[in-house]
Amino acid sequence: MEFTLIPDLVPQNRHAVIKVYVSRKWIFRGAMDNGPIHHIDLVLIDKEGHGICAEIPRNLAEEKGSIIEENKIYEISRFRISSARLMFKPVHMDKMIHFTYHTIINASLDTPPAFSRYVYHLTPFDQLESYIQKNEYFLDVLGVITQVSALKPVGTHTQESSNVIKEIIIKDINDITMRVTLWAERARAFKLENVYDPLEQKPIVTLFVGCLAKNFQGIYLNGGTACRWYFNPDIREAAPYYQRFESQKIKLHISSEQEQLYVTKETNVEHKTLHELLELHPYAFPKQGYQCTATIIEVPTTSRWWFPACTKCGRACKPQNGGYYCPYCKSEAYILRYKLTFMGSDGTATAQMFCFDTVAQHVVGRSCETVLKQVTEAAPIPPDLAQIVSLKFTFRVTVSNQTFSQREQRPTVLQINSIVAVHGRQRSLPKGIQTIIDQGPSTPNKEATLKLLKESPSTSMERLSTKLLTDVGRKLTYSTQAEDITKSQILDAPQETNADKEVPADKDKEIEPNLRSPPKRHKQEPLIIKDSTEPEHRQE
Repeated sequence: MEFTLIPDLVPQNRHAVIKVYVSRKWIFRGAMDNGPIHHIDLVLIDKEGHGICAEIPRNLAEEKGSIIEENKIYEISRFRISSARLMFKPVHMDKMIHFTYHTIINASLDTPPAFSRYVYHLTPFDQLESYIQKNEYFLDVLGVITQVSALKPVGTHTQESSNVIKEIIIKDINDITMRVTLWAERARAFKLENVYDPLEQKPIVTLFVGCLAKNFQGIYLNGGTACRWYFNPDIREAAPYYQRFESQKIKLHISSEQEQLYVTKETNVEHKTLHELLELHPYAFPKQGYQCTATIIEVPTTSRWWFPACTKCGRACKPQNGGYYCPYCKSEAYILRYKLTFMGSDGTATAQMFCFDTVAQHVVGRSCETVLKQVTEAAPIPPDLAQIVSLKFTFRVTVSNQTFSQREQRPTVLQINSIVAVHGRQRSLPKGIQTIIDQGPSTPNKEATLKLLKESPSTSMERLSTKLLTDVGRKLTYSTQAEDITKSQILDAPQETNADKEVPADKDKEIEPNLRSPPKRHKQEPLIIKDSTEPEHRQE
């Protein structure tokens, strides 16, 4: 049979048959490692060494995903070709493959050794900083392992700290070092027993693929579910490493089996209602905080929900000469991040809650920069912020630092440190919620507001839901007394991997600067919650 090479694939050729080696296979589950499957990703390589990304959608994950395995060769036909995704591309190819109901997958009986095991595009260590927050491609690097940590239990900003990490230090041919942090299943899978001899102490040249550049206590590479590694690879770029380090010895600590299996059990976190939390003295909150389950009932859109953060230290930048400037790092490089405030309720009480960028991105489903682009004179309330109303989460919360400097004996604002569970969009809001929530003296009298009507206005948050709702009871829309607002098309949010852990050091301070790009907002009526029993008002 004649097989089509990957570069020759075109959307018009629906009868192409490819013979490929499955170099990588991973499952993307969104913000939660144990969440529902969003899709399965593959990196396929043909006999000429050309690579391409393939995707199995979630509705075919069990049927098609169970057939295909990593490190095996298959003959595949009846698939669809499209342009490559915009973000998180594992290979430098402008096309990708989509599996469909009609896709045929046959394991190849012929396993020619000519198939390459991996496809890569190396990034020099001194260029990694420029790729922070630029996630168009996963990054691939080559280096010699100099240190390997044991498994460490760790908490994240998006879920409970049942996760573990393993940190590997590698250095390049110029002795520039870089930290690679592997997460969860990837951390447990990294073992050196079969490649490293403690007596010989020979250097291990390693190719890491599928990483993302992050900045937390320095630049590092984040290795999530897409990350793979290859010890002492037989590639042209590794030859200088073998020549230089051939006579050197590197002593590595190899974790014992007991260390690999040991993970410190975290103190159980008690779950409380919002009423119970608001009755506590701020100093009664334990260090790990409490869990609470709440539905978002209101977004006070007149409060500042973003800030310009320094790309080096994460602190808030100050305006200077039409741009922004970090007084700590003396840097003018910044990125827009969330400081999102909303009102949450569980039926026992209503509380003001806020979260920073990593948690907020998983609540909203889009990056801060993307949401800011939706702000216009006609629609000062970004649609993606509006649609988080009626979403329900279980959070881990503590009191904000501002609470400890106030006279109140009870917490005024709850800070969200992580997402424990996602319950999706609710058909109704908690009972006993008033139509207008008192925001206190810091909120202007007239707020831009939203009403709840039937049907959900957006499905972009379904990626965070454990259950898809086809019949949602209420919908957000704008007040009819405001100016006419045209419906905005909401695009799918780009895929995200394990979140970075940057938190501004001055995160609880009031942030003064305001971006010039979003226009001034018109004054509108307060944000209200309209009960479904009242007459509906829709804009035509």
